[in-house]
Amino acid sequence: MNIIYGPVSSRRFGSSLGISIVENKTCNFDCVYCELGRSPRVEYKYGDYETPDKVIDALNLYVKNLKVNIDVLTVTGYGEPTLNRNIAEIARKIKENYPRYPTLLLTNSTHLDKKEVISSFKYFDRIIPSLDAVSEEVYQKINRPIKEITARKIIENITLLRANFSGSLELEILFCDGINSSESEINLLKNVCSKIKPDKVWVNTVYRNPAYPEIKPISNKLLEKLNLFFNGEKNDTFKI
Repeated sequence: MNIIYGPVSSRRFGSSLGISIVENKTCNFDCVYCELGRSPRVEYKYGDYETPDKVIDALNLYVKNLKVNIDVLTVTGYGEPTLNRNIAEIARKIKENYPRYPTLLLTNSTHLDKKEVISSFKYFDRIIPSLDAVSEEVYQKINRPIKEITARKIIENITLLRANFSGSLELEILFCDGINSSESEINLLKNVCSKIKPDKVWVNTVYRNPAYPEIKPISNKLLEKLNLFFNGEKNDTFKI
């Protein structure tokens, strides 16, 4: 797979040029909604994947030949980028070589407590961590992480990010019908959001073919209602 891809037109980011710093499906989750397909359930370790020099060489070549505008450089890709222990050096080189572009990190939040990942925060303008459930049963059902990762740990990591990141922290929640779309789970998520205080909450659902074909999106009506609930000023209890 290519290190650089796109730019992709995104409703959230505009024209986003993707930078993948891990190999295809290098992930510690097997999310039921993943558009990249099922994870092999291998316990990928925090370690060396794409090197800083290789990433910046690929980015230089790609940008040189690019004929369209870019709104943001997004570190994401074919797996979980924070599994790469080189993330801080990669992010630094991207920022120093391309200061005219905002930088964005998409993450499943599992390694936000690692010192190298914390060191990378200052090179990103926006970080979007995922939190799809608060109750452990639902979290395990939707994200299917490797055994040592829990919902509580994810929440602790995002709280740590909030304390150590001065840029825009934008939490993403992806809802799957009948899994994390109950009133009780929605209210648990809102309670955590109220404590973390993200700058924005992106409420999403299944749009492309999910890894598990039985997974279905929530309705547009519910999606709109949830967007108002998570981004409005009121803290009322959610009722479907």
